[in-house]
Amino acid sequence: MNLNNWELNKNDFPAEGDLKDKIRFILNYAILAPSTHNSQPWLYKIKNNTCKVYINPAKILPQADPTGRDLYISIGCFLENLIIAAKYFGIYSDIKYKIDSEENLVAEVFFSESDEVNEKYKDLLEAISNRVNTRGIFSNYVDNLETIIKYEKLLSSEIVNLKCVNNKNNIQKIADLTSQGMKMAHSDKEFRLEMSNWMHNNFSNKKDGLPGYSLKMPGLLSFIVPVLISYFNFGRILSKLNYFSIRSAPGIYVLTTNNDDKYSWLEAGRSSERLMLNIIKDNLDFSIYVASIEIGDFRKNLQEILNTSELPQFLLCIGNIRGKMKHTPRILLNDNLLEN
Repeated sequence: MNLNNWELNKNDFPAEGDLKDKIRFILNYAILAPSTHNSQPWLYKIKNNTCKVYINPAKILPQADPTGRDLYISIGCFLENLIIAAKYFGIYSDIKYKIDSEENLVAEVFFSESDEVNEKYKDLLEAISNRVNTRGIFSNYVDNLETIIKYEKLLSSEIVNLKCVNNKNNIQKIADLTSQGMKMAHSDKEFRLEMSNWMHNNFSNKKDGLPGYSLKMPGLLSFIVPVLISYFNFGRILSKLNYFSIRSAPGIYVLTTNNDDKYSWLEAGRSSERLMLNIIKDNLDFSIYVASIEIGDFRKNLQEILNTSELPQFLLCIGNIRGKMKHTPRILLNDNLLEN
């Protein structure tokens, strides 16, 4: 039985094991969460009936994520996967955010013994190991109205709101903002150097970062591009690729919050993961594009397009893209597990 990759089998759940074994098992779902540059910035500690989740300070990205917003969104995605798996297997009890209560501690998830599987979460559980950020040109339109209503109900929250853009003129404007954001980001040599350090060739054995295939690079190119990016500005080329992808999308979803703090970022991460899993469950594809949120003052421009004073935290395009993407690698479960 191999529980350190994407090929998880829910029937391997240790129903007869102790609670610690069960928590360890569902952590295999949690570590499949998305993260910036596939940095996987989490550490975790199992103790009695709880799992504490920490920031891994070695995975902080000072250039791509100077405020730590993306880091907390990534850990929010991790927490959502953990909770969905725990709810399916009937062992979820509670979660408490512990931000700043202990060095690098973010949250503590509580579990209880139970023998009852909750089939309500079966589709989401299976979507966890099928989720992938797909890149390319969107080919088909979706029934936006039906999808908007459904996803808005699923993500209703006092903290996080979901905005949908399906007007082609506004989609074009967001494509323009993203294109400008990419150009600005890649004009910064320090940003490019950090980015190149997280890019690997298609045959690398590294368990984090972005292999070339996740960026749709063929084998030979995956050896060359990471080196070139650190020396040369490819912002114009990359911005065009992003522009045409976003412009082709039938719909864009933006998650917003009223506040811009760690708590809001965690909640945005959890809601973002729930949205992505529901999209996968519905046999649709998505592409994540956050340059219009992260770079310069483009976030204000995005607020104007959305006609909101709320703060955009996460953006993805939805539709259908031809071709399949491979999953990015994952750090082995035990390698991020802290000893008591």
